[in-house]
Amino acid sequence: MSAATEMLTITELSAFTKAPFVAAQRGSLAIENLASVPAPDSSNSVSPVTATAATVVYGIHRLAPLHVIEQIVHSWFDQIHSVAPFLHRRAFLTRLGSIEATQDGMFAALVVSLCAATIASLRRKSSQDHGTLCFTTMSEAVIGIKYLIHYEMPNMTTVSQELLKRLYWLLFAAGCSADLKGFPYVGLLTPQDNISALTPLELSDDELDPNQNPDPYGPWHGNDRSYVPGLNYLSRLFLLWNQSQQESPPSIAGLQHYMNLIKRALDYLPPELIWRGGLSRPPQSNFGTSVQMANLYITQLHIQSNLLEQIIHLVGSSAVQETTLDLITDRKSIVEDLLEILHYMPQETLEANGSSLIPKIRDIGTALFDDIRTGREGQSLSKRASDNLKRLLTKLENLDAQSQFYLEMQPLSAIT
Repeated sequence: MSAATEMLTITELSAFTKAPFVAAQRGSLAIENLASVPAPDSSNSVSPVTATAATVVYGIHRLAPLHVIEQIVHSWFDQIHSVAPFLHRRAFLTRLGSIEATQDGMFAALVVSLCAATIASLRRKSSQDHGTLCFTTMSEAVIGIKYLIHYEMPNMTTVSQELLKRLYWLLFAAGCSADLKGFPYVGLLTPQDNISALTPLELSDDELDPNQNPDPYGPWHGNDRSYVPGLNYLSRLFLLWNQSQQESPPSIAGLQHYMNLIKRALDYLPPELIWRGGLSRPPQSNFGTSVQMANLYITQLHIQSNLLEQIIHLVGSSAVQETTLDLITDRKSIVEDLLEILHYMPQETLEANGSSLIPKIRDIGTALFDDIRTGREGQSLSKRASDNLKRLLTKLENLDAQSQFYLEMQPLSAIT
């Protein structure tokens, strides 16, 4: 097995489990029916391996012409890779252009999954109607990753180990995101996991595999730029969130402690990932780091908002009422920070974060309904909350077709 082949096999384990889910996301008959191909003629002597290969060839041909598949894959690497850097571009494109793409069923399934995920992300199609299937898929992926880490990782090449570590933390982030939304999930992180050993090295593609031939596919921003620092900081945010939910029952002091840690979690970002406000952009930044920047800061605000709502709930059910106004002021500050990012970040930067960004914006904005309905913070602040909600809904209208549901609700004046 070549190094280029081995370095990607860690992702192929979950390719079959993810393909039906992303196909369902798009509602695409072309993808859902990839497996519905005529069975081999029983009169011919065809081995199971040959039959499987023939099925895969036929299926990929039905999906799209090769040049279209290549265009979709390039879109993944150009726009989405920076927030999910678990594939080695040069090795993946080499395999895609080789005969392996038509003979290896596992790799073909991975290609189909990647295409479906790219289309679903860039067209902002929500997956919220497939919660049960998503739970099943995520659970199977967690089992696969845990198996690879505990039983296969010592025998992997350095390249494969690093890609596996990246995928581990992406699954951890997905699980925490599900928990933030109140969805069930199978926990990935256990006391037996060595967090330091599982933290991926901050290497670019060229540094990850220096023995690769010069990139024959032309210049690409990920060849000499690593997006792993952003992934590691995202993991730290979700680690803090995970730790904040371990206390039972939760306490105001405990949640406030983690709220303060979350606020400081991005204080030491690399210069290219630091949000400077307004139209200014950090030095040495590019499109990929801008995508990561939006993801990091909006995720930070989302976690802060969630912890704040838990604190407000505990305060409301206790005899301690004097801090309520301060908490509402914190809520307003979170919303205004979010609005500034949404206003100054280019549309394509936000879109590249996919459908995961939309629920975060909605969750933060939902808290404004409470401020508008109660008006408990004063008439002037209530009007400000109403104005901020309108701005959020306008942005959501541009980002997500489903935001139309909110715009068709009663006029804001009817609930103030």
